[in-house]
Amino acid sequence: STSSLEISSGDLTLDAQGNANAVFIFQMASTLTTTSGRQVILSGGAKAANVYWQVGSSATLGTATIFKGTIMAQISITLQTGATLHGRALARIGAVTLDANTITIPTLPQPPRFGPIYRAPGGVVTLVITNTPGLALTLQTSANLTSWTTLATPTLAVSPDTFTDTTASAEARRFYRAFYP
Repeated sequence: STSSLEISSGDLTLDAQGNANAVFIFQMASTLTTTSGRQVILSGGAKAANVYWQVGSSATLGTATIFKGTIMAQISITLQTGATLHGRALARIGAVTLDANTITIPTLPQPPRFGPIYRAPGGVVTLVITNTPGLALTLQTSANLTSWTTLATPTLAVSPDTFTDTTASAEARRFYRAFYP
């Protein structure tokens, strides 16, 4: 916006349309304001950690507003009574003013890591994986670190969790990697 931005006549929904890596960047030359009770709603896999508000002067979140994202204001940021922020409030020159507010810093996904790996006498391998619960993983295997085959795309509910590779045989070496799709 070449001037200010106001969320005043309804809530704002940010829809990632299934893309967990979607990023939303809002820039306004002047102020950002929400009226009382407004909400920024995330849908379709959108994450507060991927929403950014660059404000040319000051931002004011109205009473009982529920807001998502990182606010970066040139001058100041005010959260009126009971406003909730799922993100960060960063003011370059002035203050961040709070009044009975709740601020939750969004968590970024934890990179998947392997813990102990066990091979049973018949060749079946059990992997212990530390990850961000609820995110789908791509789990792959290789015999030579060059060509990789996808074993599964599990969504592990807890961390750490286990995965059993029933396709493993008694070969001397078997490599694994895990990543978020």
